[in-house]
Amino acid sequence: MISLCVLDAAHTAPGTEVVVLLGRPGTPRREIRARVTALPFKPDNRRTDVTAL
Repeated sequence: MISLCVLDAAHTAPGTEVVVLLGRPGTPRREIRARVTALPFKPDNRRTDVTAL
């Protein structure tokens, strides 16, 4: 699962393990273990020189 959240700057290093509170206020919520990762999740090939392919 991929999810976005707001973190304190002290916890933003890639590889840091965090616990995310999943759910909206007023509804049942769950604590989910997660790991901070860097973006992008896949290579950005939109600027690839296609003349060399």
